Amino acid sequence: MTLTDLGVVSEEQTITLQDGYSAVVRFDLIYKRWFYDLYRANELVYAGVALPPDTAPLNNISDVSLCLIDLVRDKEQYEPYSELGGRLALMELADVS
Repeated sequence: MTLTDLGVVSEEQTITLQDGYSAVVRFDLIYKRWFYDLYRANELVYAGVALPPDTAPLNNISDVSLCLIDLVRDKEQYEPYSELGGRLALMELADVS
């Protein structure tokens, strides 16, 4: 497995990933969290995958997954929308076997 920092900014966006995958990353205003839809060759593979900090929801399920890492790791409250690409690093987790 490889972990790659995607270096994103705090906005909804489409990201090109490895092996023909892409992800549409959006923010859920109700639950105040980031989520994504995963595509392979423009075909939807997984929809509405929540990205709680420090998790990799599709790890061991898909060849490619996104994970959100809280780089600060303190218990202080923060605004998740404005912290993507800063305190919250978006990473690509890929199986390179």
